[in-house]
Amino acid sequence: MPAVGMGFISSLFLFFGLLTIALAIPFVVVQRDIKRMLAYSSMENFGLMAAGFGLFLPLAVEASLLHMLNHALVKYALFYTAGTIMEAYGTKNMMRIHGMFQQAPRTALFWLLGIVGILGMPPMGIFFSKFYILASFFQGGRPGLGILALLLLAGMLIGILYHALRMLGGKPSRKSAGELIWTA
Repeated sequence: MPAVGMGFISSLFLFFGLLTIALAIPFVVVQRDIKRMLAYSSMENFGLMAAGFGLFLPLAVEASLLHMLNHALVKYALFYTAGTIMEAYGTKNMMRIHGMFQQAPRTALFWLLGIVGILGMPPMGIFFSKFYILASFFQGGRPGLGILALLLLAGMLIGILYHALRMLGGKPSRKSAGELIWTA
């Protein structure tokens, strides 16, 4: 920091953080592979964390650390559920999976909860960390970047919800081979 200054480092983190989110959006929209969609969702979340760290505000750094923890927990559950879906339907292609609520309601419920969680919808933990990172943009005097981040996050939300809801609803086109097993 003594060589280039905090302003330069802050600008670098903010630029590459928001660029990472922006680059992930088109890939999510055209994605057909369930695991790749989750990977591009991770790009969005890591970009938001980088931007939060780049603000150099206590609230933003704390929210970014909380976001890191929340993301790790929710993404683990999503990848596990995606593996169950791929095993049950025999494909990774999301365009071939329909009607999960009819064929595999428990798996569909876990998938929906994971998607709601990773997108940062209330009452999930990621909602609070995303909210505080976005609030830090405005608190730190960068409302333009805050609005840009909010618009980019909305693009990711639309792309991921499109694929997830297509999988959950509709008429089943393939027979599901199984369901998540409850062991109690």
